[in-house]
Amino acid sequence: TPLQPLIDIVPSNFFHSLSNNGLMLQIIFFAIFFGVCLLFIPTDKSKPVLNFVDGVNEVFLKMVDIVMQAAPWLEMILGKL
Repeated sequence: TPLQPLIDIVPSNFFHSLSNNGLMLQIIFFAIFFGVCLLFIPTDKSKPVLNFVDGVNEVFLKMVDIVMQAAPWLEMILGKL
């Protein structure tokens, strides 16, 4: 049907969509929908969720930083093998 692409954007199982790279559009849709819903609830209720997301973001940024700093050393070590 003509509406099937729109139906396919909505994830039926969020965790299945996370584990399948072909379903990335479903994850993007969920993230946008989640963010819009956060905008419609009072700030005092959404603050713990926002703090959690900010904390997870900081952890991921630190992980990327560590990998980027270790990359030259790993390249040197693996290049000798």
